Amino acid sequence: MKALALVVSLLALGIGGPVRAASLAGVELPDTETVTGPRLVLNGMGLRQATALRVKAYVGGLYLEKRSSDPDIVINSRQCKRVTMVFLRDIDGTRLASGWADELRKVGGTEASISRFTSLIGDVKKGDRMSFTWCPDAGVEVAAPGTGRGTVPGDDFARTLFTIWFGPEPSDENLKRGMPADDVGSRPPSSGPDPLRLAAQESPAVPGPGSADKSGYVRRGAEALVRVAMTLSSERSSRSGRHRTVVRRRR
Repeated sequence: MKALALVVSLLALGIGGPVRAASLAGVELPDTETVTGPRLVLNGMGLRQATALRVKAYVGGLYLEKRSSDPDIVINSRQCKRVTMVFLRDIDGTRLASGWADELRKVGGTEASISRFTSLIGDVKKGDRMSFTWCPDAGVEVAAPGTGRGTVPGDDFARTLFTIWFGPEPSDENLKRGMPADDVGSRPPSSGPDPLRLAAQESPAVPGPGSADKSGYVRRGAEALVRVAMTLSSERSSRSGRHRTVVRRRR
């Protein structure tokens, strides 16, 4: 009942905004992004640590049309996909581009594509965002601070680029584990339901600007929160019942 009361209190205060993705290293990414046409959903977030000192470089978020924890699907599926990075420190553009160029060569990238790609990478400051978006037959669109937008053509290059993050020998294993991992066995075992995941699964889609369905959205959001609260309350009652049974047996 306390959980239900908390939900009612939050609604009374007007807290009915869209569900946000869980933060990582102080970075929060939206749970959806829209490219030309399809809406992409946040599949996972990972932390890139560089050098032997494991310095935090950036947080990466993977967006897909359909969630997957299978790296092969992430690399090869013909769905629109995006990697968004939020940088946690200043990094020289030449150094950043050189590191990625080396990784691309290791997995078979052509010099022409690599040269085009690195020309789109500039210096980044702490808090800057950079994204790499691919849709079938459209090439990889790079959006980076200071260099605006540019495209590297070719589906082969897209597979090569996503391979350096999600292939069998990624540049950072932690980054790979975080971004493709969503619903399939990537989280540690839990003794009960995850309220954040339940809320994300239950919550309705966010209405766009000017939508006439905002009241319906709030109502459906309230119903979803109530269902989550009732699930948590039921789980606690079940655990309490099991505990009382164990105590009686001990007596």
